[in-house]
Amino acid sequence: MYVGLAMAIRFNRTKVLRGVVLGVSAAGVVHFLSSLAEWGTALAAASIIRMRGGEIYFHMFIDAIPTIVLLGGFFTAGVFAWKKKKGAGLILIWSIIATGVFFAYDATNNNWQMQVMTPDKRCHFRYYNWPWYNNTIKNSRWGYIDRTGCVVAAPQMESDQYFSEGLAAVEIDDKWGYIDEDGQIVIEPQFDWGSDFSEGLAVVGTDAKYGYIDVDGEVVIEPQFVWADDFSEGLARVENDDKRGFIDRTGKFLNRPHFDKARRFSGGLAAIRLDSEYGYIDKTGKVVIAVQFYLSRDFSDGLAAAMKKFGQKWGYIDKTGEFVIPPKFDYAGSFTNGRARVKKVKAMSRPVSYLLVIGFGVGFLVLHKRLQYYSKVKGGAV
Repeated sequence: MYVGLAMAIRFNRTKVLRGVVLGVSAAGVVHFLSSLAEWGTALAAASIIRMRGGEIYFHMFIDAIPTIVLLGGFFTAGVFAWKKKKGAGLILIWSIIATGVFFAYDATNNNWQMQVMTPDKRCHFRYYNWPWYNNTIKNSRWGYIDRTGCVVAAPQMESDQYFSEGLAAVEIDDKWGYIDEDGQIVIEPQFDWGSDFSEGLAVVGTDAKYGYIDVDGEVVIEPQFVWADDFSEGLARVENDDKRGFIDRTGKFLNRPHFDKARRFSGGLAAIRLDSEYGYIDKTGKVVIAVQFYLSRDFSDGLAAAMKKFGQKWGYIDKTGEFVIPPKFDYAGSFTNGRARVKKVKAMSRPVSYLLVIGFGVGFLVLHKRLQYYSKVKGGAV
């Protein structure tokens, strides 16, 4: 290290190093000014809140030290280089080392710069100044805000789900639990994975098996499936041995898993696939629409989009399996409030099609002749 410092001091006299130091110093000064602008804006906003009866808690000096040391070192080194004085390289290296020490300290403390409480005491705003490494995937954290922007759960979760039925699944220290809308942990993190609540139950995973818990965190269906889905209309899809079936809220099978694919129940029916074709079953497990479609969607507003054979058009069937809207669409979505998104691809006119065919044909013949010519040249025939 001492050799490096001595070399930096010696070569500081050269134009190249002086130019580098000056460039870095200029960038540092610009960044320093922008940082001052950020802090100034935050302080101004906080001052306004304080004048209106809010409260302010400052924690900004610890986080400000690394920036001040680093940029101050850049600026000083730049002045030394400009004046052609010895020591610019030493100052630059020292500021970098000192900044690293401060960042290492800050990594263990995770201080924020400023905390502001609104006058009505409803929520806190935090102006963060995390070190660069806290922006990595490993160290990033998630939190929740309400519609007014108030933080209801501080960023502390490694991963999370959306709120559903008043609870949200969150991951803390590699385990999943649940918080309520106030950000309080109501089901301790203990699972390998957790999903949203649906109809009072949520899928949780333990040791690569999935089961269900209720809103109190009690296991109501033991983890026993290799895959499990949310409940819909009182039934949920589960999978074992590469086959899917349905269970009720007690874990009882509607039918043993024997479908290749299955969609959620919607409108009293669920699409199932057997031997590469789809049909529909009711809530008793009875097939009410025979397996006959290449693709099909969920029922909504009494209709479901379906495609009879591969490459054909989409249409809409009713609950008897008959097409009530003939297949004529290249895309068909589900109905919502009496409307559905559909798409038709405009076919090319015949003259354009003929021109394209002729063009491709001529191009192929020319390419073929060229390849024959080059092969003869390469073989020495020409």
